[in-house]
Amino acid sequence: MRLSIVTQPAVEPVTLDEMKQYLKIPLDIEDAQEDADIESLITSAREEAEKYTKRAFITQQWDMILDEFEPCLEVPLGKLQSVDGIFVRDPDYNETEVASTAYFVDTISDPGMVLFKSSYPGKIAAPVSGCRIRFTCGYGDAASDLPKTMITAIKRIAAYWYENREAHELPKNAKDLLDKYCILYV
Repeated sequence: MRLSIVTQPAVEPVTLDEMKQYLKIPLDIEDAQEDADIESLITSAREEAEKYTKRAFITQQWDMILDEFEPCLEVPLGKLQSVDGIFVRDPDYNETEVASTAYFVDTISDPGMVLFKSSYPGKIAAPVSGCRIRFTCGYGDAASDLPKTMITAIKRIAAYWYENREAHELPKNAKDLLDKYCILYV
C-alpha cells in the first residue's frame, strides 16, 4: 500500500499571528524571511504530528494505491470523511471506477473502512498499482474543528524547532498531548 496526497489542507491549524504570539514575538515586528520560516515550521509541525498520530487534521484528499486487496479494507488515515471513488486497472492500466453501490463506507469506525458487498473486484488484473482508492479525511475544514490539545501540540513542536533549529524530533511535551489521538495497530 502506498499513499499519495491529492489535495493539501486549505489552511493550517495555527496562523502565523497565533504562532508569533506563542513564541512571544511582537506582532508589529515584520520580517518577511522570519515569517516565512515560522509558516514553514507550522506546516512541518502539522505534518509530523499527523504522521505521529496517523491522522489527517484539516480536511485533505488522498489516494491509497494497492496491488491487491481484500473484501474489507482499512483506510490508513484517521477521521475518514468519505471515499470519493475506487478505481481498478486492467493489464493495460486502463482505469475503471467501481460502482459506489458495490461497497459500503464506514466513517464511524476510526480508522474508517471500506467493505465490499457480495462481490468485490477480487484479483486485480494490473500486475502492480492495480487499485486506487481516493478518500477525504480530516477533522474538518477549519482549525476550530480540531481538539485544542492538537493545536497546542503543533505550537509546541513548531516552538521547539524554532528554538532548536537543528532539531528534527518531536518534543516529549507535544507527544504527550498527541498520544491519546494515535491510531494503534495490533
